[in-house]
Amino acid sequence: MVSDEEESECLVLRAKRETKHCFGEVNERIAEVAADFDAVAPEKQDFVCECSQIGCTQLVQLPMAAYAQIRSDAAEFVVLSGHEDPDHETVVERHDGYVIARNKPGVAEEIALEATQREPLSPHTLQP
Repeated sequence: MVSDEEESECLVLRAKRETKHCFGEVNERIAEVAADFDAVAPEKQDFVCECSQIGCTQLVQLPMAAYAQIRSDAAEFVVLSGHEDPDHETVVERHDGYVIARNKPGVAEEIALEATQREPLSPHTLQP
């Protein structure tokens, strides 16, 4: 039997998952469009923070090659420095202005992975 506290935690995690998934999709479209215009693309590209903070729409800048590398592992995502959720996420790498994170094992990871059935972007697609 699931307690009310566990059920509440699960609902919060699902809402956070939907936020991450939505902005992950937005970022994939940004990367695709930027790749189409690689001749005029800046060294760094703006992406939407994929943190679990509901309502966050802040931008994070990172090189296209770094974004492609993050997307090569469906469990990883990019968040602004300071936006990581230590209760549910593990920091994989820290960079200037952004963090690569993944969900910790358990309910948070299961919920996130159920919605993250994405095709990894090829680094070759995103590089000139």
